[in-house]
Amino acid sequence: MMSDPLLKRVGLLAEIAHQKKDKRGRLGKTAMQKLLYLFQEAYQVPLGYRFSLYTYGPYDSQVMNDLDYANAIGALAIQYNEEGYRIELGLQKDAIERYRKEMMGEHGDALNQLIQNYGELNARQLELRATLLYIANEEDGVSTRHDLIQRLTSLKPKYPDQEIGHAIDGLIDNGHLRQSFSS
Repeated sequence: MMSDPLLKRVGLLAEIAHQKKDKRGRLGKTAMQKLLYLFQEAYQVPLGYRFSLYTYGPYDSQVMNDLDYANAIGALAIQYNEEGYRIELGLQKDAIERYRKEMMGEHGDALNQLIQNYGELNARQLELRATLLYIANEEDGVSTRHDLIQRLTSLKPKYPDQEIGHAIDGLIDNGHLRQSFSS
């Protein structure tokens, strides 16, 4: 029996919140957006999101809708304070347990790899990696490391070259960028 794609995505959101709680740093909306982008694009998991490049990297408003829905049904607890948003499992997390297990059954290895490779990163670091992957996969004329760094720098001058290079190397090491981007 096929389950509702929205509930499966909510199950995934809950599972990410569950796995992220054991990692350093908080899970906010920007970090969740970038983790979902990496999960869909780097790990080739068909979530149905349609990301486009936005202020803080790849973005899909459907992710925000899914977060709001998960918060409304109590699968997630999303709070805001002066540090930003914090996403945790909600009091009604058991109601979505079936869908968390379903996502883990279908994509557990990929999700575990996502959290292992990217779960310790903060929103800024995730933004950099997701944007690099987006540029490499979606933009024409970006075929070398130099091209990738130039394009990223033109979009996001806040990142120094050394940080960009480190992020590129990490994406290559994780098998998410082509070797043509190595130094």
